[in-house]
Amino acid sequence: EGVVHCDLHGGNLHFLPGGRVAIIDFGFVADMPDQARLRFAEFFYALASGDSQQAADITLEMAAAIPARLDRQAFTADVASVVEDASGRRARDFLVTDFAGRMFDVQRRHGVHGTTAFVMAIVSLIVFEGMVREMAPDLDFQERAKPFILRSSIRRYDREDNAPDNETSPLH
Repeated sequence: EGVVHCDLHGGNLHFLPGGRVAIIDFGFVADMPDQARLRFAEFFYALASGDSQQAADITLEMAAAIPARLDRQAFTADVASVVEDASGRRARDFLVTDFAGRMFDVQRRHGVHGTTAFVMAIVSLIVFEGMVREMAPDLDFQERAKPFILRSSIRRYDREDNAPDNETSPLH
């Protein structure tokens, strides 16, 4: 919905009867514009699908700054190394801090500067990760997230009343 809750832990997330969830304490939230939210979801989909080229392309598209002499092939190869290592891991074997640290290191080494929207989404995942690892360590969260990502992408395109302008979307 465009708001990233950056403090989703057991005290702020309550499971209710009927599969409903109540989220409270919106003291640490960040706005995420529609385009950034869609591209973050598509980045996660690329990660879950092992599509390192798409992950690298999205990382560059959403960067705040890219050096003029960026070696895109080397950048993509470095992103591929991170994505291939992380893709398909279950909750107990995946650490957001490790993944994010490796991605930030790739960006730093290549002089690519990320956006705050992506950083805040990662902060929220780091906090949420601890609860998931405790409650459902065998959860294949990457696979389980794919339908939600696709549904949210489809809803966004339906609201725009026009065709997607990005040929790299997983919907193509």
